[in-house]
Amino acid sequence: MDLYTRAGAMAKKAHLPHYVFHSTVQGISTSYWGKSDTLSNWFGSSMSKPCRIRDRHVPTHNTSVHRGVFACVGPFDESLEVCEDVEWSFRCQDRGVGLFFIPGAPVGHFDRNTFRDFWMHYYHFGLYAPAVRRKHPRSAYQWVFPKGPVSAFLLFLPLTFLMTLYITGCWIFQRPEVLLYIPGLHLANIANYAGLAHSIFGDRRKKKRAKKDMKA
Repeated sequence: MDLYTRAGAMAKKAHLPHYVFHSTVQGISTSYWGKSDTLSNWFGSSMSKPCRIRDRHVPTHNTSVHRGVFACVGPFDESLEVCEDVEWSFRCQDRGVGLFFIPGAPVGHFDRNTFRDFWMHYYHFGLYAPAVRRKHPRSAYQWVFPKGPVSAFLLFLPLTFLMTLYITGCWIFQRPEVLLYIPGLHLANIANYAGLAHSIFGDRRKKKRAKKDMKA
């Protein structure tokens, strides 16, 4: 409760009536792919200092809120198989609900130890990402998010490389062994991008079919 009270104090200082408190998530894994999953998934849930999160979501694996937050922003979007916490976090930010991370109340999470489970997790995450971004056009980094097949093709190498570099940078001083997992991190980002591209190209095909049906 002390940490939750601290989050409330941070929200009060920022003049925010509602807030979400998120704390440490520790990945539990037994293989190279499991440890790659841990590093790729929890870089934003393993920081050493309290902070307000403005540019990404907070995973709901270790998150506490007052009931009033749901009254303010609504429940999770059940139409999303994954990314429901991403969409909900963006909704919080849109409606002035603060997202605060404070380390010190860790929970464990069993991560994906096989390559197939590892790949499919990030693929599905990417598959639903465009739907979330369409719901929240003002969300962070929207300007670099692919809008169609051409931009998806052109941004593939830059975005997967930069995201791998960013995640590595988040861990390098805390866990220098992250350097051994750069191939795994990069594959996670490629899987994510593959799902994203599938969604974008699939939407384009649906629009073409709809136009043909209208002309028929």
